[in-house]
Amino acid sequence: MRVSVFTTATALLAGCLLLAAPEGRAAGASVGGVGGVAPAAPPKRSAEKPAPKGEAARREAERLVAGFLSGPEATLQERAAIRKLIDDMGSDDFGVREAASKGILKYGEKALPDLKRARENKDPEIASRAEAAISNIRRGDREGEIVAALRRIRKPALAVIDAKIAEIQKAAAGAKKQAGQLQARGESDASLKKLAEAKKCVERALALAGLRKQVARNDDLAEIRELLRKGKTQLAMEKLKLHLVELQKAGKLTPAKQKEYQELLMKMFKELGLGGFGR
Repeated sequence: MRVSVFTTATALLAGCLLLAAPEGRAAGASVGGVGGVAPAAPPKRSAEKPAPKGEAARREAERLVAGFLSGPEATLQERAAIRKLIDDMGSDDFGVREAASKGILKYGEKALPDLKRARENKDPEIASRAEAAISNIRRGDREGEIVAALRRIRKPALAVIDAKIAEIQKAAAGAKKQAGQLQARGESDASLKKLAEAKKCVERALALAGLRKQVARNDDLAEIRELLRKGKTQLAMEKLKLHLVELQKAGKLTPAKQKEYQELLMKMFKELGLGGFGR
């Protein structure tokens, strides 16, 4: 029997709320627990390496940003094929649209730059299929891990990203200026190469701007999402429980907040393809 996304999210949230309640029991429960059975002790918190600070945090951010930029790049032929598939996502033929949505997945991370632009397409069919493809590709790529790691050191991470964007933008402006100078001297081929270099710099800067947006966004469940993606469900529950405890201590664990978290969990399960368990 297959369990629905709603049931899964509700069960996970309910279990964490039970563990987060004072003295390990839900509000209104008897001292002996439900049905006279004492509630199980909350799981021990797994040892986790603390987030680096100061200079160590800056170096870690630089390493992660470098890893983000060094991802696989599509060749000219692959880029053309990817863009053709994106165009096909807007075809009038359903079969062509479906084939394009499946075909683009084989390019993995190489397709992400074009897909990220495509999700802003005015054609809602292309935009929605591009968004779905991005979610499918991200299940197994490095980006989710990098974003989660950078969020742990958010302040130095944003500073490093901003500095890198400025550096790349400066390089793009320099390459464009050189292209103009080469063109003025009649060196057309060299000028085109410099323009291509400038374009690549712009694309890298845009990619970093997208990364910055993800890192800066407040996402209480980012770490939990990453743990679930790795199949570490028990640790994800522990993390959620600890977060709920903090909310409860601050008096912020309202019914509205609980509903919000249930909706977030449902969305997360759908994104990660964890809509149900069993058969």
